[in-house]
Amino acid sequence: MKFEKLIRLSPYIFVAGGIVDLVKQLLWLLPFWLRYRDQLFTDSDYDYYAAKFTLDFADRLLDVFLYPIAWIGTAIIITLLLSIYDERTRGLEAAAK
Repeated sequence: MKFEKLIRLSPYIFVAGGIVDLVKQLLWLLPFWLRYRDQLFTDSDYDYYAAKFTLDFADRLLDVFLYPIAWIGTAIIITLLLSIYDERTRGLEAAAK
């Protein structure tokens, strides 16, 4: 196969992408945390901007977990597909002998 090395390398590429995405998501969360960490759950939460900030912060916090997990999940699926392919190929080669 022409692109077999790249295909076999792809799970590692997705794991690296997940690590890079985790760092990116943490950096996007940092301004929220540094500027408003004392204002998250105060009495002013009922103000429009404080409530919007709380929702934006929660959204960023979920992104920190969801996007890297999606990258890692993709790497797991690719690894499983490659192992299924290898098993079927070995079975066909053994049947041909």
